[in-house]
Amino acid sequence: MSLTLIRHASLGKSYQKRYIGWSDIDIDLNFWDQTKANEIKRLSFDSVYSSTLIRAINTLKELGFKEFILDDRLKEVAFKDHIEGKSFDEISKLDTFDSKFLNSMDSWHRFICKEEKSSFYSRVESFLSELPKEKEILICTHAGVIRVIAELLGHKIDNIDYLEMVKIWDI
Repeated sequence: MSLTLIRHASLGKSYQKRYIGWSDIDIDLNFWDQTKANEIKRLSFDSVYSSTLIRAINTLKELGFKEFILDDRLKEVAFKDHIEGKSFDEISKLDTFDSKFLNSMDSWHRFICKEEKSSFYSRVESFLSELPKEKEILICTHAGVIRVIAELLGHKIDNIDYLEMVKIWDI
């Protein structure tokens, strides 16, 4: 089995560089990257999966996919209500912010997320465990989920841009 992971297409400018978890924000076609889209369109897949959030669904539709499987386990991590939609600058000005939260990914996760890290990893791992073997699979999801999938499969991804594709071979 090989996985091709893509991050959904770009959101509107007012949503970029913000912590957007489960808010159901649509993509903005004004920021559509046709070059990246063409790279994805030239590939073929046996199975295609998507987060249930509209930004992932509409990314696949814009890429021309008509059939794909929706799965809630591919949703982005759930951020705390007072974090959701904020930029890092806005978060750093909150009364509850302490720069020590930046010392580790675990402490940062506990500060910004209402979903426990172990729960987030477990739901993504559960999804991976049910994938069909010996298939070419495309997954359209979110940056946090892509980082977790990569980590669970022994890879490291720091940043992933909108519509960026990551290929993981021989799983």
